[in-house]
Amino acid sequence: MPMKANGSGDVTAALFTAHYVETGSAKTALERTASSVYDLLKATLESGERELQLVEAQEFYANPQLQFTARQVR
Repeated sequence: MPMKANGSGDVTAALFTAHYVETGSAKTALERTASSVYDLLKATLESGERELQLVEAQEFYANPQLQFTARQVR
């Protein structure tokens, strides 16, 4: 996305941890995290604000839209 988002790494780590604890699957946690972060960044970009729209995007954390599928590369 054409933006810089301070704090997106912290959000990614927190969401991956939460999704992993919930599911017990690294694959599922990665898919959910990628989708959640993507929607957070998209919402932030669309808002025109510089700060991550953490509260406004909270539904994407609990119910990721699952736009991405993880696959093993090795």
